[in-house]
Amino acid sequence: MSETQPALSSEPRGISPANFLDWSSQARSYDSVSAWALDSESLTGHDAPLKVETARVTPNFFMTLGAKPLWGRGFSVAGDGHGRDQELILARGFWERQLGSDPNIWSETLRLNGRSYVVVGIMDQSVNFPPSADVWIPMTLKDKEGFNRKDRYLRGVARLRSGVSVRQADSESKTMARRLSESYPDTNRGWSAQVSTLTDWLNAHITGPFVVLMSTVVAFVLLIACANVANLQVVRASRRQREIAVRSALGAGRQRLIRQMLTESLMLGLAGAGAGMLIARWSLRLFLGYMPADIERFVPGWDQIRLDTRALLFAIAAAGVAGLLAGLVPALRSSRLDLNASLKEGAREGLAGPSTHKSRDVLAAAQVALALVLLVGSGLMVKGFR
Repeated sequence: MSETQPALSSEPRGISPANFLDWSSQARSYDSVSAWALDSESLTGHDAPLKVETARVTPNFFMTLGAKPLWGRGFSVAGDGHGRDQELILARGFWERQLGSDPNIWSETLRLNGRSYVVVGIMDQSVNFPPSADVWIPMTLKDKEGFNRKDRYLRGVARLRSGVSVRQADSESKTMARRLSESYPDTNRGWSAQVSTLTDWLNAHITGPFVVLMSTVVAFVLLIACANVANLQVVRASRRQREIAVRSALGAGRQRLIRQMLTESLMLGLAGAGAGMLIARWSLRLFLGYMPADIERFVPGWDQIRLDTRALLFAIAAAGVAGLLAGLVPALRSSRLDLNASLKEGAREGLAGPSTHKSRDVLAAAQVALALVLLVGSGLMVKGFR
């Protein structure tokens, strides 16, 4: 659940506390409506101070997600719907990595930015929402904050009632947003609402950008590899000029020669795919075991990555395309040989002519250009992480 400004952008924005309270009390499409917000805070009270990502959530947050703590309990909910705001739930990964799986954590008082909290539960690793959260603490939207309609810093998450579709919930939310715009024009004029599935939201804001980034890097590396193999294929084809000329003299047509060269390149690509899958199977275990926690937590489902049938089929398809791309230039060049010159120059077999050098220069320049783009992009990415 998000608010939007259609006149400016369709990009989902946060929700103000007062608008969220109105939505949660008036909406009829949901069984449960919750909110959350992320903060970076300092945690003390257990060995050295730590910087943690704190998710402030409404007390019914885990009930909305249908999640229960692995150990302990969830947040207490008072009769007025507010929770006890000094309880804390730890993410299991954070408890194991940073707190050493301390079994006595229940008896300790932890402090976030100087405020004391009591640990009441440890959440399983399967509950990774918000994706970067190390700890969860209850949020109380009362007093002055409950009347705040200007600051839109909350994110909403809800559980649909049985039989209600996402489209129906989105329509109801937009209707409520129009009513709020009429009732509070100073803060809500021009604002609407948007409802999407949790999967769509994660793909658009968390997993999607990471996948696009990695896919772009892989595509550039693949193109560099294709240019490199194509260059080697050109050199190999120049050493086979007499062989190809003899085949042509014996009646082999141009299409048949191109087909032969592409078939050889395709088989080379498929062999590379097989070797790549074996290396991927080994390296995946390495990555899963040694990926820094500060990066892993931003990728939902990282620990569930597997090499399955879809990955195998994609690797075969990519290898086939790469093999054809790498073999296309040498195949086309070899099929346009001057038969008389090639047969007469048998003694000079293996020596590359001017056209060969030109092809190799073009492919080498392409490799350098792609590598430079990849290097600049990597540098900008590292700078962005800092």
